[in-house]
Amino acid sequence: MNMMRKHLKPPGILLALFFSLALVALFVKLNITKIDNTGVDTVTKVSLNHGVDLKKPIIDISG
Repeated sequence: MNMMRKHLKPPGILLALFFSLALVALFVKLNITKIDNTGVDTVTKVSLNHGVDLKKPIIDISG
């Protein structure tokens, strides 16, 4: 039985190669920028106490 396969034509090969290289370049660029930014981020202390008195009882009105 003779099975015919579809082969990529030269423009299709070039297009597939171009997109493959572009995808690899994108991953490399993201990895390099991720490594370069280490230690730059700073963390600031955030206070969640905005004048709330935690000693007052809480009234549940959900029922």
